[in-house]
Amino acid sequence: MDPIPCVETLNMIIRTFIILMTILPILKLVAESKSEFFENRIRPVLAENCYECHNSIKQAKSGLVLDYKNGIIKGGERGPAISLTNPKSSLLLRVMKHEISNLKMPKGGPKITDKIVMDFESWISTGAFDPRDKPPTKEQFAQETSWEKIRKKRKEWWSFQPVRNHEIPSGLGNDINHPVDNFLRDKMIAKGLFPNKPADPYTILRRLTFTLTGLPPSIEQQDRFSKLVQNGLDQAISKFTDELLSSPHFGERWARHWMDWLRYADSHGSEGDPQIPNAYRYRNYLIRALNADIGYDQLVKEHIAGDLIDNPRIDKKLGINESVIGTSHLRFVLHGFAPTDALDEHVRFTDDQIDAVTKTFLGLTVSCARCHHHKFDAISHDDYYALFGIFSNGRPAQRVIDDPANLSIHDTELAMLKDEIKSAISKNWKSTDFNSKILERKPIAPTKDPHDFLMVWDKLHSLDEKSLKTQWKKLQAEVNKSKIRLKAFTKTDYPKKWDMGDPSAYNSWKKSGTGLKDNHSKAGAFTINLKGNKILEHIYPAGVYTHLLSTKENGTFSSPRFKFNDGNLWLRVIGDKDSSFRYSVWNYPRRGTVYPKSSPEPSSLKWYSFKTDYWAGETGYIEITTSRDQPVEAGNNERSWFGITEAIQTKPGQPIPRNEMAEVLSSLFSKPIVEINRASLAQRYSEVIKESIEAWTSNKMSNEQSLILLSLLKHDLLPNNLRHIQSARKPLEKYRELEAKVPVPKLTPGIIDGEPFDQALFERGNHKKPSHKVPRRFLEAIDETPYPKNTPGRLELATDLIREDNPFTSRVIVNR
Repeated sequence: MDPIPCVETLNMIIRTFIILMTILPILKLVAESKSEFFENRIRPVLAENCYECHNSIKQAKSGLVLDYKNGIIKGGERGPAISLTNPKSSLLLRVMKHEISNLKMPKGGPKITDKIVMDFESWISTGAFDPRDKPPTKEQFAQETSWEKIRKKRKEWWSFQPVRNHEIPSGLGNDINHPVDNFLRDKMIAKGLFPNKPADPYTILRRLTFTLTGLPPSIEQQDRFSKLVQNGLDQAISKFTDELLSSPHFGERWARHWMDWLRYADSHGSEGDPQIPNAYRYRNYLIRALNADIGYDQLVKEHIAGDLIDNPRIDKKLGINESVIGTSHLRFVLHGFAPTDALDEHVRFTDDQIDAVTKTFLGLTVSCARCHHHKFDAISHDDYYALFGIFSNGRPAQRVIDDPANLSIHDTELAMLKDEIKSAISKNWKSTDFNSKILERKPIAPTKDPHDFLMVWDKLHSLDEKSLKTQWKKLQAEVNKSKIRLKAFTKTDYPKKWDMGDPSAYNSWKKSGTGLKDNHSKAGAFTINLKGNKILEHIYPAGVYTHLLSTKENGTFSSPRFKFNDGNLWLRVIGDKDSSFRYSVWNYPRRGTVYPKSSPEPSSLKWYSFKTDYWAGETGYIEITTSRDQPVEAGNNERSWFGITEAIQTKPGQPIPRNEMAEVLSSLFSKPIVEINRASLAQRYSEVIKESIEAWTSNKMSNEQSLILLSLLKHDLLPNNLRHIQSARKPLEKYRELEAKVPVPKLTPGIIDGEPFDQALFERGNHKKPSHKVPRRFLEAIDETPYPKNTPGRLELATDLIREDNPFTSRVIVNR
């Protein structure tokens, strides 16, 4: 039998038990406190700043592993990372403090803040509690270093929090006259600092003038300020501040700040350093806006989407749309000369746009996320490409800034006068004896133009009857072959084909300029001669023409985006020699060795081709512009025009387009002539001409009939002179008088949006390694909701930049 414990022993056991029961919760609380400290203040810092280079899964630079306890205790090639016996001498702390010149961590990043260093010092001093007893698995490591976890932590930073009102510090003295000074004085006192004595009046005046106008005070200003000070310094400062804010020099001074933020330039740099046409308008726009005290939110919105806002800012005095000019800064980018890698060039100048916009309005270096998640901010790799899809869409262009009401003021009357002129001409033509005119026509050598309607007559009229019949049949066979080629051309499945006589084709192209109306032009559209006795200039088949009311009206017309192949691009165009057409690869706006640009001829529609095998697989668009509307290397001709009827992309081996004689002669051979001779041929000509005139008069014309009348105009077979059509004189003279008053559009650098698209993320920023597509949206730290698929996204981005729960835009301008 065991001995019974004595009373003293029992008392000791009871006391020990009570002590243990008291201490254990305390020890548990301490352990939990250490665990919470580690999880909240130590592990996140290690995961975000150290795991990338010092882990047990992928790499352990210098042999150091920091993702579990023994790795830290053991250390690497330089010894243990921490010292529990002498915490302040710990290698980890010294590296964080940048005390070792060649060993400053985190590498390539900013120095760890003093507060975090103190947390690590406290952690080591209390035993470096670390629950990570073994290396993490791949899954655990991935979870611990996941972007979602890092972003969540970074979103807690003060800069990502909404702006809020703070209680104004009080009891800081009676010499404070503004709430901001209360905050400054409070911080100064906390650091043992004291404000300087008030500056003398002259120094205050210099500060005011330099800050607000960038100029020193004039003698006259110094004298006036001295007199005002006699009635009180505060009153003098207030009055002079208002005066300086009202000075035109205020806008000039502060416009320079904006121009610096958005890297204003008059040229694109690189070889040739081509000018950015009309760049000066952006400078003047800023000066006017700042002097007019336009709200900051409004200016931000105009800079991103001034051409898209519903109620643009119209300056009635100048007669211009101010809002459109805001987007000019998107053109202030470097463009290299004839880059052989067009996508690389596109990525570079789009990155420039993203960098400038996000630094200017958000104070964030979003471009740092081009290759990976941002190293310091809550900005993801996807964030960058969400914005890239928005900016990448913009095609360099010249944009009209005139008040639309001023530009179209004469359109209705000009159109009515054209109808009067047409009516007078039609009446004359209907009464004309074309049979006699054909028979009386003087013989000329036949042309090689397949659209020459009189080529058959010029070839046959002088032949004897037998030869005439033989040649008629021969020409009929040629026309039939031409019809077969046309049919094959129509039925061929080309990669891309746009017929501008089709409203859907016209509407699919992007339009800018006063000459490009809401609808395409039907066959029979015509232009008026602006000088001399000649009335009509041209009659056109269905298509797109910028000059139907005036050659002062301008235009930029560009196709949807498509991929180039190893075939050709074909365009059927007409225009003055200062207009131009080209293809653009990845929005590149310049010409060069592999970026050809051409100009049409004004006399007739012709097919032109570009070989595109060099760019096979790349993306781009076709563009045709009037002289002053070329995005770079623009001309200065205020009267310029173009027309286009078709655009085609061919593959090797496919039929190539060309002007066919059947397009103008099918009607002539559509009915058999019982007895072919000069008289019957002239009669047939007369019938076809009358049918074409009737179709033109009733606005029911075919393309063939328009080409017939155009050919007859060229041959002067159609009466087209005021001497013959006196009834057209009055409306013609009035038309010319009114057309002379049509304003020449004012232009500014800008962009035209193509079809909206989501950009593929480039792995490590390598444009040759596209990954998943990223929906267009704002920064996910603020709102990751994708923008509508049917909009470019610029207007939505502009709205997000000035939304109330976006803390950056307002903070940035206040700090500036």
